[in-house]
Amino acid sequence: MKREQRIKVALFLSSLLTGFYIVAKLDFRSTMAIEDAAVQSEEYKEIIGERNV
Repeated sequence: MKREQRIKVALFLSSLLTGFYIVAKLDFRSTMAIEDAAVQSEEYKEIIGERNV
């Protein structure tokens, strides 16, 4: 392999890994946000339920 080809392959692989990292981080954040929203809605239902009693 020529030196230029090695550099191109290394840049491609590093950009690919960076892309996977960003996607994984965003996916983790959205999962956490969904779980937080579910917990808040449960707490909200409990508060409303106490008022209706």
